[in-house]
Amino acid sequence: MSYVKAAASLVALGVLCMLANTPYAADSPPTLKQYAFELETLNSSDKVRKGRTSFDGNTVQFNIAATMSDDELAFVNNLLDDFAATPPDDEGYRNFTMSNGTRVRVGGFRENEAVNGAAVPSLPVEFSVAGEFSPAEAAVVLQITAEGNLFVASSSDPTLAATKAQVVDKRFLKNHKNYSVTPDENALAEWIRKNIPPGAAGEARGD
Repeated sequence: MSYVKAAASLVALGVLCMLANTPYAADSPPTLKQYAFELETLNSSDKVRKGRTSFDGNTVQFNIAATMSDDELAFVNNLLDDFAATPPDDEGYRNFTMSNGTRVRVGGFRENEAVNGAAVPSLPVEFSVAGEFSPAEAAVVLQITAEGNLFVASSSDPTLAATKAQVVDKRFLKNHKNYSVTPDENALAEWIRKNIPPGAAGEARGD
């Protein structure tokens, strides 16, 4: 009889352990993947600035990088307002959460105090996704790029880029030799999964 009671006690103990562990497993948050890349301006720039060096007085030439216009930046800001994004934080990022739980950060909204009147050439973006980058996230990217006249670029490989339509600008084609046309959210989501390796959420900021 003692053996029967001992066996019953062990079974009961095992059931209690299962009940104790099951809620913990169910409540554990999913591992988030962070996809980080740049949204760069499609504006072309032929501006050149000339000056003289302080050493020998010779003339030097500086090519001025293309930047977003004030209107384009305002359009992106208005779109982020529609997404209920936060005001810019100390790093210049605006944050919002999509309806599917994806957390989004869009940077570039902090004025460069070292350069008076400095314009914005690109917007860094981060998507913290529970799973794989999907067409839902890509649709948000396409909305931002449409408002700001932007394209998607890899932060680690400057030759990689994705645009919604064909680009004929020679300077763009020279700088982004491996660019692709991604006309919709499905194509863009596939391109990002292929070319933007995800990291654990928080890695980009050193959390």
